Amino acid sequence: MVGASIARYHERMGEVRVECHAGYREDETPRRLHLEGRAIEISGIPSRWKEPGALFFRVRTKEGRIYVLRKDEYIGRWDLPEVVI
Repeated sequence: MVGASIARYHERMGEVRVECHAGYREDETPRRLHLEGRAIEISGIPSRWKEPGALFFRVRTKEGRIYVLRKDEYIGRWDLPEVVI
């Protein structure tokens, strides 16, 4: 049932906006995410990976929560496919 609760959270959370540190690539490293009207500071990135058409980042916030962020490389939109807690 964890997947169902994640899906419900994702449906009600609305748009996710991600601020990044831009190195030699645009949107290289997420630093802050905006979710449900709150700015959430990212304290670390335990992992990152690439799949066809998307970049993924598992991030840890200063509150200790873990999120997986995905950026669609074609349209440049971020979403939140998983909240790990």
